[in-house]
Amino acid sequence: MQKFISSSVYKKFKDSVNFASELGLNLEISRFANNLDDIEETFDIRVEQMKKDLKGFKGELSLHAFLFDLCVVSQDPLVKSVSRKRFEQSLNAAEYLGAKTVVYHTGFNAALKHSLYRMLYKENFIIYWKDFVKSFEDAGITAVLENVQEKNPEFILDVVKTVNSPNLKASIDIGHVNIHSKVPVVDWIKQYNKFLYHMHLHNNYGQDDTHNSLLRGTVNVQEVFQTLYDMKLEPKVVFEIFEPQDVIDSLDCFNNFFEQKKEITK
Repeated sequence: MQKFISSSVYKKFKDSVNFASELGLNLEISRFANNLDDIEETFDIRVEQMKKDLKGFKGELSLHAFLFDLCVVSQDPLVKSVSRKRFEQSLNAAEYLGAKTVVYHTGFNAALKHSLYRMLYKENFIIYWKDFVKSFEDAGITAVLENVQEKNPEFILDVVKTVNSPNLKASIDIGHVNIHSKVPVVDWIKQYNKFLYHMHLHNNYGQDDTHNSLLRGTVNVQEVFQTLYDMKLEPKVVFEIFEPQDVIDSLDCFNNFFEQKKEITK
């Protein structure tokens, strides 16, 4: 499996690039759109600085798209307009920086108990992605949909299957599952199966999205690894963990599991 760290592990982007290089790992560019007050004036400048900081980096790149307060199928035309602009900017940044994957949140409000909302959201989201995915096909980039508030895999899986493009796949954030879903992570993996292209690995205690080491939390990561192994799935795995030592500890946990499996099969 390809292994990535998140650029959020250090406050300075260049430090995260260097850390990924030291570990011999790939890098997911995240929080590139933090501090949004002046984003209209500075977006191109920020991306250009990242390009400079990435000079000489040998690993593969993924990019986490804009995520705050967005809804590309909002009933409010202004909200919809700016959300779609941010989604497109994320793809443009990925193309310029050479990222091969772009991670999007769905914006779906799973807490809203309204069947018409759920039905229309899914229908309109599918219509949107059937069109938007063409840009990914042209660019040779894969978009993945990440769960946040989703209670089960159904919404994202239905969207991916219905859009039916090799450039739109599913992502599982195991920490988000632990907070928002009663369905175990291993069952998400089993339901996604071949559509699972990307994962965010971190842990928590089911209350806050703390992005802990894999060793600190209530997600049974050994079961997660075992399920991936048994199903012969090899998604891109991103250690979305924000402390350097926690990243190292989590890598050791992950690597030890799969190295032991190799020894057994020899």
